[in-house]
Amino acid sequence: MSRLALALIGLLSGCSAPDAPASAQAVDPHETIVPHELADEAALARFSGLAGLAEPAPAVRLRQTSGQRLGGGPPTLTPVAPDNRDMNNFVCQSADARVAAEQVVPYVFDLPECPERYVRGVVLSRFEGAGELIRFWMTALSLPHFPLDDEMLRIYVDDDPTPRVQVPLAAVVDGSAGEMFAPPFGLAAVDRMAWRYPVVFGTKLVVALDGLGPFDLYYHQSEVLRSNEPRAAGSSRLAARDAAIASTTSTNVPPPFGEAKTVVLAPDQTQIVAALNGPATLGSVRVDSQGDLSQIWLRLEIDGVSTAHLPLLDVFAASAGAAPGRTLALGPGLELRLPIPFAEASVWTLENRGTASVTLTLAFRGVPGAPAGGGRRLHIVQSETEDAVPSHPIANVSGPGRLVGVCLLLAGRTDATFTDPFNFLEGDERFTLDGQRSDGTGTEDYLDSAFYFLGGAFASPFAAAWGISSQGALGRVSGCRWHVQNDVVDFEHGLALELEVGAAAPTLLERYRSVAYVYR
Repeated sequence: MSRLALALIGLLSGCSAPDAPASAQAVDPHETIVPHELADEAALARFSGLAGLAEPAPAVRLRQTSGQRLGGGPPTLTPVAPDNRDMNNFVCQSADARVAAEQVVPYVFDLPECPERYVRGVVLSRFEGAGELIRFWMTALSLPHFPLDDEMLRIYVDDDPTPRVQVPLAAVVDGSAGEMFAPPFGLAAVDRMAWRYPVVFGTKLVVALDGLGPFDLYYHQSEVLRSNEPRAAGSSRLAARDAAIASTTSTNVPPPFGEAKTVVLAPDQTQIVAALNGPATLGSVRVDSQGDLSQIWLRLEIDGVSTAHLPLLDVFAASAGAAPGRTLALGPGLELRLPIPFAEASVWTLENRGTASVTLTLAFRGVPGAPAGGGRRLHIVQSETEDAVPSHPIANVSGPGRLVGVCLLLAGRTDATFTDPFNFLEGDERFTLDGQRSDGTGTEDYLDSAFYFLGGAFASPFAAAWGISSQGALGRVSGCRWHVQNDVVDFEHGLALELEVGAAAPTLLERYRSVAYVYR
């Protein structure tokens, strides 16, 4: 997703969609509609904390995005590459949609007309069956520069012609539409929305947007978890929402588990720092150190199986400065807050590959007893790419499992064609879950940001970005996406996840490093 020419930005002010014919709906299309509740108890229970992350509870995940469609034709706007047309692509448009007659980047629709005659606007996503909307991300070219005017977001549920949600988009983006749209469920940003309050549905979900102007280039992603049984939202505000808010914002960790282990590692020395007896589930691992950790490696064995072998700093996404969020910098220390269950033992071995001694302390928190996870173990998978290749592999797993996090340390550069040092962020993440592939709309979009992190560093319970910098031809950024609580990624037969480099531009890659956290 590129930052387009400033000349275009100058044209955005004051451009809006013309009025459309009156809708056949009984509801005033400008009336704000926000129900008391959008979720059910089961959806809010997914926010009950991190301990359940390791538990096997597979759910089918589906995604629809504005990603490029075949046959869309070249855009009329020069800065948009023909092979990177991942904006203004929609499902369909209602006859009474209030949109500009012409667009700088023409719309592309999957269907010639909307199957639901009651829908008003441009349909961003449409899901049939039962399930819950778990993430809705969206931005527009105009958002970082000009306030929204009268765009309306509508969500239709189960063929009810009255929108379940009908809210000015500006109020959804900034969180003022109400508690369900505000943090921690929404981002309350000015340049994009990343919303995770669950919207349950029994037979159908349709997300639409109305009031699009000629220069409002829209990017969007909708993600749902399918259900085997029909779902219905509570008729009034559910008390479980309070627990969901408390759990999502909580910094509580379990009590200390055993004694902290302190060790002095000489150069070229390998030592078992801790051998913990189970059954138990750790909830926090903290490292405090004196000295340079950049040459320290960790090997983790859980119940006799090696589940991690990588640089210690990468475990905490701290190779380019410590990450906020699930991996935390606390004073001089680092902390990982993901459940680590083990039935018999977990063995923590450190290796010093550097030339100087390092003193460090490992402190564990957790609870003894039958471990969470039903036999699943936490695997921490590191990958690094320095060659000019089209994509960087993040994780490739066979069999059942659950992805709960991805942390990225990315460096890219300009070339003769792509002159912005952040053009490498045009690359999409590509999920293949149980044989079904789904592409995103840009690297920073996957991390809940937009427009090459134009809004700067940020941290939420679900994503974070930091270390955003450029120097000459080189750009760098670090970020994490946490697939926790209702945003988990389950798979029964396998997961393949890769990150495209730029818009299929391998020469932009300087160095990509990633860490994936997977239970299997």
